[in-house]
Amino acid sequence: MISTASTGPVLLYDGECGLCNRVVRRLLALDRDGKLRFAPLQGPSAQAYLRKHSLPVADFSTLVFVPDWPAGVAAPLLRTDGVIAALRAVGRPGL
Repeated sequence: MISTASTGPVLLYDGECGLCNRVVRRLLALDRDGKLRFAPLQGPSAQAYLRKHSLPVADFSTLVFVPDWPAGVAAPLLRTDGVIAALRAVGRPGL
């Protein structure tokens, strides 16, 4: 669960998806400064965010990049756009 004190970019991912878990592991390895936070879509923090932003709360087929957790003012980026934004957030835009 992401704490309410956490700020900055967050990647919400399907915790039951093998590909999503591999993406998260790769991003963790690339994020040397610990800029990015992660939360499974099935967890309480992600579920609350999804409800608040009228996104699906079941049958996940996406990754959701939230650029400004917890404010959520900027629009979330989904799927590939979300992964690209996460790479940029960890300082690896060329991958």
